[in-house]
Amino acid sequence: MKKVFSLLSILLMLAVAVPGMQAAYASDDEREREGTAPISSVEEDDESDDDDSDRKVRRRGLAVRKHRRAMQGVAVTEDCFRCHDEWAAEPPVVVEPPVTMPPVVEPPIVVEPPVTMPPVVEPPADVDGDGVADAQDSCQNTPANELVNANGCSASQLDSDRDGVSDAKDLCENTPAGIDVDANGCTVVPADTDNDGVIDANDACANTPSGEAVDNSGCGASQLDSDNDRVTNDKDQCPGTASGVQVDAVGCEVVQTPSILKAPAETLCRSCHGFENPANSTHSRLQQIHGQNCSFCHNF
Repeated sequence: MKKVFSLLSILLMLAVAVPGMQAAYASDDEREREGTAPISSVEEDDESDDDDSDRKVRRRGLAVRKHRRAMQGVAVTEDCFRCHDEWAAEPPVVVEPPVTMPPVVEPPIVVEPPVTMPPVVEPPADVDGDGVADAQDSCQNTPANELVNANGCSASQLDSDRDGVSDAKDLCENTPAGIDVDANGCTVVPADTDNDGVIDANDACANTPSGEAVDNSGCGASQLDSDNDRVTNDKDQCPGTASGVQVDAVGCEVVQTPSILKAPAETLCRSCHGFENPANSTHSRLQQIHGQNCSFCHNF
């Protein structure tokens, strides 16, 4: 827009100045053609003409500036071509009227009410991170990533049947109280070394021969001597022998025939013959010693 105004101003100044200059040049030409005026007078006339021309130029310059100020911001119309016929060869410069922008209405400043933050509530302490607060956690130090119950206890921290094996490892739940269990929480089968059906803890007779029937104490007939006659029950053909009775190899009482000797042979001659055992002497030798008197040794 400023370039348009500058161009118009230049054109107006030229429009005012050019006619004056043309008139001055025309009068000079007429004077030269006439050639009647003396040189001095011509020079004087020239000086007076120059003064008139200067005054005309100044007046036109003032008029141009005044016209320019009056026409500032006015659109070019057909009337302008009456004075500025040179503009007809070019399209008129249409001076757009200034665009009046509507006033900028600032939005009202909205003052937000102060935001009141709720108090920060610290979560309850949970040292082992099992999701149960320490105040309600019955099992502290739960291993990481183990599921827990409402009391904060995991399977590795519980022993429901109290068999000494945690629930996490117990393969036999609900073991009765007092039963020995293995590492898997299952009842330990008592040892029975001799395989007689009676566990070692209750077996009164270890090393029972294989296949032999036993009583509740784990003893077979070959291991018992019910009548204490030193013959085991499996060989004792006379059970119930009285205590102290001499028995034979099958556990039966030995019947003694009356002795014809006054005393056992081992002690019969001790009083008279020292420790001489009559068994070491022949019967005839004994008879000679006692003068054929049998009463020394016999009950007859």
